[in-house]
Parts: sequence; structure tokens; C-alpha cells
Amino acid sequence: MHTFFIQARHFQLAAERCMEERQLPNNQFQWLPIPYVVNAAFACELYLKGILEKNDVKIPAKHDLKCLYNLLPYNIRKIIKHTFEDKNMIFENELKMAKDLFLKWRYIHEDILKGNEISANLAFIRLFLDILSKTSKQL
Repeated sequence: MHTFFIQARHFQLAAERCMEERQLPNNQFQWLPIPYVVNAAFACELYLKGILEKNDVKIPAKHDLKCLYNLLPYNIRKIIKHTFEDKNMIFENELKMAKDLFLKWRYIHEDILKGNEISANLAFIRLFLDILSKTSKQL
């Protein structure tokens, strides 16, 4: 049976593989930032939903990372936020900007065609994913 945590780990591994540099025949290197963000954001969502499930919190049918994070028990939120403060990141602002990365980056081609600017803090999403992965293993 696949749990949220197993599926989250699979998407996390997919994200990590997207960031591996691959040498192309013309001696250039390639990595895949769009699939990385989509897979990493979805992995974060699944880890959050798994933690909610383990804590008997009703899981909303949303992709919003900030909303899911805010539903976590206080003690877990405190641990996650404290880890970011140790890394000199302003957690609340970063989470607010990353809250809908999965949706935005999954359909990034639409924004690119419209000429809209899209950004993501890869350092934040990587750290958030790592912390959620470690937190889920402790449960």
C-alpha cells in the first residue's frame, strides 16, 4: 500500500534526479528546473498531507503548501520554522511565495507564452522538502 510518505519520497527522488547534471554530446550540461520544481513542490504537499494524516487532521483537497503547513500541529510547525531561522531565511515570506508552486510550475508554459515572469526560490524548496522528509521519518 502506498502511503503519502512513500509517494512523497518517490516524487522527491524524481525531483533530485531532475537536478543531476547530465553531459550532452556537445559537452554542455543539462538539468531540468521545471520538472524539479513541480516534483519537489508535489513531494512537499504529500509529506505535509502525510504528517496531517498521522496527526488525525482532516486533509483538505488543496495543493496550497501554506494552507497545509498551517494545519500542522503547533509543535511540528515550530520545529520546521526553527530550522529555517537557523538558515537565515524568512520562513513565512518564503512559504507564502512557494504556496502554489505545484500549480504555477505545472502550467508554466501558459505563463511563458503570456510573457509573465515566474520565479521560485530553489534553496527554500530544497530545504523545505528536506525538513519535511526528515520530519516524516520521525513520525
